[in-house]
Amino acid sequence: MVRTLAKSGELPQNVRVNDRGQISVVDVIMNVCFTKEDDSLTNLARSNALTYYRRLQSEHQELTTACVSYKFPGRGQQETPVAGKNGILQILQLLRGKKAAKFRQNLATLLEKYLDADMGLADDITDRALQAHMADLKAAKEAPRQH
Repeated sequence: MVRTLAKSGELPQNVRVNDRGQISVVDVIMNVCFTKEDDSLTNLARSNALTYYRRLQSEHQELTTACVSYKFPGRGQQETPVAGKNGILQILQLLRGKKAAKFRQNLATLLEKYLDADMGLADDITDRALQAHMADLKAAKEAPRQH
């Protein structure tokens, strides 16, 4: 089973997620480094993202253990690097460009809130968990029943 982090205001393009929760590194890099102002992909975005990842991997040996190869199901799919949350966060910290800089800025703000024991952060986490739970309940209710 493959899920996607759907196109939204946060992500211009879909990002594939496998059944183990591992995220396509190439899809993340394409979203951060190879989308235009109108959120369309640049020419050769996929191959450029893979080249970018390979360069990062050669410069940062820790990525070799953070990422594994995975072949998503479907016609024409090839092996692609995937990583869990920790690996994706490592990669995002290494990327260049305006979107990557914004991510690092947001991460620094979040870390500052955590270190300052900002109770608003606890409220945000609770609200997010409640929203996820409500979405799961709604999806379960709308899912066709198996007899």
